Amino acid sequence: KSSAAAERGTMLHAFMETLYRDGQLLHEQTGWGELDSSDQEALLDAESMTEEYLDSIDAHSLMPEVFVQLQPDVGGSADLIATGDDVVAIIDAKFGFKPVTDRAQFLHYALCALETPGVRDLFFRDDGTAKTIHSVIIQPACQTKGQVYEHTLGELEEYRAALLQAIDARDT
Repeated sequence: KSSAAAERGTMLHAFMETLYRDGQLLHEQTGWGELDSSDQEALLDAESMTEEYLDSIDAHSLMPEVFVQLQPDVGGSADLIATGDDVVAIIDAKFGFKPVTDRAQFLHYALCALETPGVRDLFFRDDGTAKTIHSVIIQPACQTKGQVYEHTLGELEEYRAALLQAIDARDT
């Protein structure tokens, strides 16, 4: 069952996806004029925060709404995966009003991305060494900058072990 907050979040995510998938500016998108001023402001702030972070890592590749998976029934869609020479980032826009601090969603996306052909290579430099992995929460209602968390490959392996254990328990 959906809620007004969920529907709002889905709508605002659609604007961000169109911005980064198609390069269509927010104010030029269909429906922009129908948004109330607080939603327009939230989107503009989210864009500004995202762009500030992307500039900080000198991002040269963006993949919006990437479906990544660990197993056929275990995966999800990251809002945006961005890469720079030394960093790969899982970026997620949150339009709620309660601060998001749980990193599990990002660990999940990063782990699944490491298992997804065509995405896995983004996590490594040309010489085969691992890039720094960031999770970035963009939440304009609660912060003025993206909240950045750094993950290690070891942390992802620990998450993998716990996740696979949970999957095995579910299947038995």
